Amino acid sequence: MALWCERNELKLNTGMAGVIVGHPLDTVKVHLQTQNMNNPKYKGTIHCLRSLLVKEGLKGVYRGVTSPPYGSCWHKRHCQKNRLQVNKSASKGPVDCLREIYVNDGIKGVFKGCGVTIGREVPAFGVYFFTYELLTRSENNVPISTWNMILAGGLAGVASWIAIYPIDVIKSKMQVDGISSPQYTNSYDCLKKSIKNGGVSCLFRGLTPTLIRAFPVNAVTFTVVTWTMRILSGDGLKETESILERYADVVCTLKVTENSPS
Repeated sequence: MALWCERNELKLNTGMAGVIVGHPLDTVKVHLQTQNMNNPKYKGTIHCLRSLLVKEGLKGVYRGVTSPPYGSCWHKRHCQKNRLQVNKSASKGPVDCLREIYVNDGIKGVFKGCGVTIGREVPAFGVYFFTYELLTRSENNVPISTWNMILAGGLAGVASWIAIYPIDVIKSKMQVDGISSPQYTNSYDCLKKSIKNGGVSCLFRGLTPTLIRAFPVNAVTFTVVTWTMRILSGDGLKETESILERYADVVCTLKVTENSPS
């Protein structure tokens, strides 16, 4: 039980660390996904990030950062309140945002985009763990190196986002829809109208900052979790003890050599 708690606490902490490190790029992604396609406000990733920093400082790119860590307790890496990230009112936090959505749209508004989110999560996590397993599997069950963990974790995150990104765009649009006036009746209606107004390319808007964020965040997450589980299982401790023993033997040998008569 204690081991289970330690592992889950580790996953929560690494997940929260990943969110904090990657949140600015995630904010940029949401802004690019939900901007007016007929009159886009931002030209691209760098322009959006620079604009947010100039106008609102770090607070602007970290708006809504408290929401994903709370969500990561039960939904890992994906449950983010997009309305809070694009909300211009700097004084509002996750609780105020949730209360406002409930007052304006009821329980239906709180769960808006839930269906498309579920439709995104199944293939996302399937690709995510399949890619990591594929890249780290060995015939002789030899423990993989740290560099292999980093590369496999980063590529797993990238592959996962590429596989489901168009669905994520629709999810973001559905969640933000209703701030001023609702435009979409359901996810399919959102898809049709989005393609009609912005073409198929609109389904990949914001992909660049997402992939830039995905590699380091998931590389670190997988590496820390894998190493900690290895240490907790005893394999890492044995390897560390072996290294220390070899080091001690070398030091002792050198000391004996130095003290021996010439």
